[in-house]
Amino acid sequence: MSWLVIIGKGKTREQGRPVARNHKAQCWGINSVERDPELTMLWEMHEWGKRIKALNPVHIDTLPVMMQERYLDVPTSLEYPIKAMERVYGQIYANNTLAYMLMMAIAAQEKGKRRFTNIYLAGIDYKSPDRTELEFERACTEYWIRYAIAKGINVYWPEESNLCTYPGYVPGVRYGYTKGYNDLTQTMCESYLHTCAEALLLKHGKPTKKHDHDKFYQYITNMIKMWKE
Repeated sequence: MSWLVIIGKGKTREQGRPVARNHKAQCWGINSVERDPELTMLWEMHEWGKRIKALNPVHIDTLPVMMQERYLDVPTSLEYPIKAMERVYGQIYANNTLAYMLMMAIAAQEKGKRRFTNIYLAGIDYKSPDRTELEFERACTEYWIRYAIAKGINVYWPEESNLCTYPGYVPGVRYGYTKGYNDLTQTMCESYLHTCAEALLLKHGKPTKKHDHDKFYQYITNMIKMWKE
């Protein structure tokens, strides 16, 4: 049974390393992840340029680096087979690097058989206050996780990860079946929104202990308006 370990930059990334060692697994690192001995490939799927080069200097790495295309200044770069992925899956649903990784891992073949039968996701925690990551990227990641499972691939991740959960998630709580579900989820959502509001206010340098959510959202709206202008 062949294993693939994917390591991101979340707090649970350390848990992927022993899995990679114990199973002699392929180990792929996302973007500017720490360069550990277990890594067998790096992934940098952003548009290659000065800014990304400064954040993730893959041009000095000796490991293979999966990128949008081969670049002369990245000697070990490999071109991602996007056309092949389009033939396999049709319309591509991807808004983060992990989606491209899972697509390729699911489709990978070796001697006519599935290349990876087990995938472990470490450091893919989705605990950032960044709403884009939580609400858009996580949904895409979970889509490909379920696609892999439907194809018979075992997918694992640490319990601390927020994958395949929702704000205030409690194992065993089910929509419609759990008594008082509506009241329970309302409390969960209010707590989640309050946490997001606090995090964003701190990020923008305007923390308050008892802020008005309406004023907060107006503040964010004004920030977006200023940015567009």
